[in-house]
Amino acid sequence: MKRLIVCLCAALLSLLAVVPSAFAKWDVGYTAPGSGVVAKIVVAPDASAVTKKLVRNSRAAEAGQEWCDPEDTFTFNPGATYYLFLPIEDNTDAHPVLPDIKADVTVDMDSTVTTVGVGFLQYFAHGCNSITSLGVPDTSHLVSVGSKFMFAYASNCENLASLAVPDTSHLESIGDDFMEAYACVSPSLTSLDVPDTSHLTDAGNNFMYSYASGCTNLTSLDVPDTSNISSAGIHFMRYYASYCTSLKSLSAPDTSSLKSAGPRFLERYAIGCSSLTTLGIPDTTGLTHVAAYGTEDAPMYHYAEGCTSLNTLIASSGPGWLTDHDTDWLIPDEAADDGELDIQVPNDHLAEWEALRADGKTLALNKVRSVSGYEPVDNSAGDGENGASTDSTNTAPGGSGNGGSNEATGTIPGGNDNGSSTATDTPSSNGSGSSTEDTVTAGGGENNAGTDNTNAAGSDETTGSGTNGESGSSADTTNTPGSNESTGTASGDDAGSSTESTGTAPSDETSGSAESTGTAADNKDGQAGNSPDTAGTKKDDALKADAQKPVIAPIKNRTYTGKAIKPAVKVTWGGVTLKAGTDYTVSYAKNVKIGTAKVTVKGKGKFTQTYTLTFKIVPKKTKVKSAKPAGKRKVTVRWKKIKGITKYQVSYRVKAKHAKKWKTKTVSRKKVKRVLKKLKHGKRYQIRVRSYKTVAKVRYYSAWSKIKKTKKVK
Repeated sequence: MKRLIVCLCAALLSLLAVVPSAFAKWDVGYTAPGSGVVAKIVVAPDASAVTKKLVRNSRAAEAGQEWCDPEDTFTFNPGATYYLFLPIEDNTDAHPVLPDIKADVTVDMDSTVTTVGVGFLQYFAHGCNSITSLGVPDTSHLVSVGSKFMFAYASNCENLASLAVPDTSHLESIGDDFMEAYACVSPSLTSLDVPDTSHLTDAGNNFMYSYASGCTNLTSLDVPDTSNISSAGIHFMRYYASYCTSLKSLSAPDTSSLKSAGPRFLERYAIGCSSLTTLGIPDTTGLTHVAAYGTEDAPMYHYAEGCTSLNTLIASSGPGWLTDHDTDWLIPDEAADDGELDIQVPNDHLAEWEALRADGKTLALNKVRSVSGYEPVDNSAGDGENGASTDSTNTAPGGSGNGGSNEATGTIPGGNDNGSSTATDTPSSNGSGSSTEDTVTAGGGENNAGTDNTNAAGSDETTGSGTNGESGSSADTTNTPGSNESTGTASGDDAGSSTESTGTAPSDETSGSAESTGTAADNKDGQAGNSPDTAGTKKDDALKADAQKPVIAPIKNRTYTGKAIKPAVKVTWGGVTLKAGTDYTVSYAKNVKIGTAKVTVKGKGKFTQTYTLTFKIVPKKTKVKSAKPAGKRKVTVRWKKIKGITKYQVSYRVKAKHAKKWKTKTVSRKKVKRVLKKLKHGKRYQIRVRSYKTVAKVRYYSAWSKIKKTKKVK
């Protein structure tokens, strides 16, 4: 009998060794009844009790009590702490798992799992309007997920103020509906990250469809890294960020590697974002096939519809697929005050984009034209060009050039070139004219100037020379495009300078001034010249374009040092780099400890806006000291201790030419050693270690250590 008991005990211990996670105590602090996900629910004292029928074979338990039977009815009471267990299994049940109760929720999962099937955490907190905070499990060990991965995970959570995203950095394959409607209609969210999808090559169907749709308080939102995706199914990022009415700017996903896409590719992307002022244009240069839907040319159909504040579109490449395939973006005419939008395009693709403004083409109805920083698109007569007059201050908005004035300040950020006069100027089509006490007309890229008379391309009472796009001005003398009683040069569609001044304008963007030295070089910057009695600069004119939003370069993660971290901030406006201290000030908050630091950029002078951005302070990188085979099919890993962290993660895989799949183990912060078991005999392994610290239910991960290679496992 004793021998039988010993054998039974040995068998039980062997079984537990096979499933070490089955009764493991996870980060949430409770022992799970199996392999799956555990949510810790801390109910607020002022909450109302909720009785819920548990779904999907889930179980619940009050802290310190036993787990209930699967799918029982369970009551959650105010002020108590509960645990809810959900097994990992293929399940497409569309019912929410969590109770709709005022509570803080932390989520963790079995770290031994590397693959999950259909419906992982689908609808997990869907419709839980009373939940005030919600975490996500550590999914860094997952390499493959099925369809509906975290589908509608936090959708319709009306009181949720912040939401993290799962660590998907190791994912190699996904199914359909990846994170579709993840935070859809959660109007209290003020910030939301995006998952790491940089390793994915195939997006499947409905990739991030309606990801943040209806998040009306979201002021900023990134796009996922899709630079390696070459194939996408139907509804790729359809309705992404739709009706985010507080959103100010939005990029387009990097689709430069995309070769084929299904119907409704980016359809209604950003639709209804009424505060959006800047929007990217996707790169379609690699697309060879985009499926249509019915009779509509559906890809990018209704792109940016309802974005009534939109004033700038930004393209990083040529129009690609759009060149031969027309689609109605439905960008509203009221998007800018004059019914037109500005488009920023690379100079070497200017003609291709301009061709899309023809009748029947994609951009025809939107009247898109170039803006500061790029060569001009529109040269039609009188479009956005104005002249400044003498003895007064003139401002006329429009295209991209400026004209100076005589004895006054004349600012004309319009057209391509402008002229100044004492009386009446009528510049048109790339040209500028300037005169005194008379009427001057300048057209066809040539410029006229004169005194006491009406002149053509040259001087007063004499004919000077002014060749297509050059301007000349003088009094009682014959001049070659220049100034009166002084030397003035003007070339390339620009106007020269006027009386008693040296005026230089070697670009098609600017005019010189009187009683001042005016210089503006190179039309690539598209900036304007000077006004009288002051030194005009490209920066000044860039700042005049109030509708533009400055571009603030994002700040990369910084490593914890124990001291205040103050990374430099780069701000550009209209292609011009602004200067810290002169054009803006920078202040920092929460920039010492591990967590999310805050940076405030406050403009000075003509730059009046204030912007806030963040960066993460993460733990120091861990150093692997050794990784040696130790016994049969085992490797012992040792690393250098890092202070102030929550836990370590040890990741390992077989060393091979095409090795991809990492397995990850979580280790207590008190340990600096881990024995990896059940490895493959005769194989070499790659080992790496990192740490993380949990702050306000968000994990901040250090960089991975350098990979340590082992000898062959015994």
